[in-house]
Amino acid sequence: MISDHVVDSANLDDPKTSWSVNDILRHFGLAYLAKYQDRMTIDQIKALGALAHCRTGSSGSIVYVCKQCARRHQVPKSCGNRHCPTCQGSKAKDWLEDQLSRLLPCSYFMITFTVPEPFRQFIRSHPRECYRALFEAAKESLVKLAKDPKYVGSDKIGMTAVLHTWGRDLNYHPHVHMIVPGGAIGRSGSDWLSSRSDFFVPVFALSKIYRAKYKELMKRSGLLPKIDPVVWQQSWNVNCQAVGDG
Repeated sequence: MISDHVVDSANLDDPKTSWSVNDILRHFGLAYLAKYQDRMTIDQIKALGALAHCRTGSSGSIVYVCKQCARRHQVPKSCGNRHCPTCQGSKAKDWLEDQLSRLLPCSYFMITFTVPEPFRQFIRSHPRECYRALFEAAKESLVKLAKDPKYVGSDKIGMTAVLHTWGRDLNYHPHVHMIVPGGAIGRSGSDWLSSRSDFFVPVFALSKIYRAKYKELMKRSGLLPKIDPVVWQQSWNVNCQAVGDG
């Protein structure tokens, strides 16, 4: 939990102050929880608490001793929470560099899979099953179309998928971004089948398949009867954008 013992490190009166997410939570966290705690999950509340206490006196400290000068250096502990931009920044940079080293010499696409607005609150109430279904439905629908000879001609495509649960307006908006190389490995396992540089698969067909795949996954999980049937009559939007060399 965020406590009132956490001291805000930012100077409110200085317009030049650079605020971190942790600074914001230290100063406004209690007020935010007072207003929205009843809508939040236990994991979300714990994450906010961890970020607010990150590298503060309340989180404890680590003592290092220099072998040359024998001086002690006391460093505040990091929270280690995977959502924390302060102590996970270097890991994110390492991850990005690793992904860049894997880039293939081909065109790339960013494909975004969304869900209808009326379905979002249901997902928020069943995150474990619904987030998993987002990834599975997106992957299965993309593979189904990619193996069609009219588009790529093989189901051996590559992808990196990332879940986003919030939109730019900070409203709950779960969706999956996929970075997909423009092509696939052929049946022999040694040849490369390129897609067009400006087109991967048709998004209209992809959207329909994606919706059907997601519905089937909800049926398997036993959640389908709890979902308003209107959800399956609405459009499930998928966007595909050519992004050059990745």
